[in-house]
Amino acid sequence: MMHYRTQLAALCLWMALGGAATAASIPAELQGAWLEGSSSCEQVFVAGKKGMSFRKPVNIFLPAVIISGDRVTTPAAVCRIRSIAQAGNRKILTLACTTQISEVTVKAPVALIDGGLTRYTSESETDTGSRYERCNP
Repeated sequence: MMHYRTQLAALCLWMALGGAATAASIPAELQGAWLEGSSSCEQVFVAGKKGMSFRKPVNIFLPAVIISGDRVTTPAAVCRIRSIAQAGNRKILTLACTTQISEVTVKAPVALIDGGLTRYTSESETDTGSRYERCNP
């Protein structure tokens, strides 16, 4: 169960920044809601006065993420971005994540490609990864 929660926390992986950037330097174009798969943005997210949030009841199995400030939120975890390192065309995010049952530090390899965010399961993954599209409010 712990490994599964760690993998869900790793869904937090959505930034494409240069070098050892700080959370304060996260570009505005990466802020917001991102979704992978067949669900529509309207089914998963709702826009409110404070920005996007997950529609209730939250399905913890959805491959979705909200990036706001230095916080990355998935349906199952809330993460803070600790650091970002460059590895080829990918950024490796180090995230401190909290779920309902644990706290864990995860590394999340991502790349911004053709306006979408691609998440990889490991730093050495060579396939296409998982593509996330941005949902507008």
